[in-house]
Amino acid sequence: MESSSPSPAPPATAAVAVTGRGRSLSRENSAKSMVTDQISQAVLSTSNLIRIMLQSSSSQDNLVKLPKTLLAKASTIKNTQQVLEHMPSVISSLDAYMDNGLQSVSHLETVTQLLRNIENNQLKPLTADQVLIEVNMHIDASSIIVDRMNPMLFTSLLDMVSTGELSFFLSDYLFLSRNLNPTPVR
Repeated sequence: MESSSPSPAPPATAAVAVTGRGRSLSRENSAKSMVTDQISQAVLSTSNLIRIMLQSSSSQDNLVKLPKTLLAKASTIKNTQQVLEHMPSVISSLDAYMDNGLQSVSHLETVTQLLRNIENNQLKPLTADQVLIEVNMHIDASSIIVDRMNPMLFTSLLDMVSTGELSFFLSDYLFLSRNLNPTPVR
């Protein structure tokens, strides 16, 4: 029985480009070369094993059965080949998706801050001073609305002022007007 020599080390892959599409292509090429190297090493190892088995009389019976066994596994080998061929593009797509996601982090922070602001505005009622400040800021828009308002609605608003319910109404109105129409109508 003769000893087999160790399989050669895989060749060095190309350096990965730093930015953009070049990085994806370089990684794809690098992944393809790694898969090719691994397949060639597997073929070399298999051929070395078959050569050793031919020299051993006890293994020759198993070696005769080998082509039938390989033929039975042909569909699995073909499926594996297809998966390995698609793997570099899958890795490249995943890399691009992750890069895009990392670029969106600043937008996520903005959305998170907006949601916190909305939550804070919903949880704490406005004080009377805050209502007056907000009313003064929106007086132009409010005067246009009051000019076009139904007299019955205007009377209801006056009743709300006398009962103290107006601050809750204005708080809801100002919250909605800020979130639904951020610029006052002029």
